[in-house]
Amino acid sequence: MKMENILTSEARGTVTSVAVSVGDNLNVDDLILSLDLADEEGDA
Repeated sequence: MKMENILTSEARGTVTSVAVSVGDNLNVDDLILSLDLADEEGDA
């Protein structure tokens, strides 16, 4: 069964890397992606 979950971030930023591939099975607390956080002026 395919599952789709929408994830939202509590911080603004730019995705710098994706740590998973299509077809990977994930566990709770697995790293999915890395963010470069935006500065306080709202740049992203």
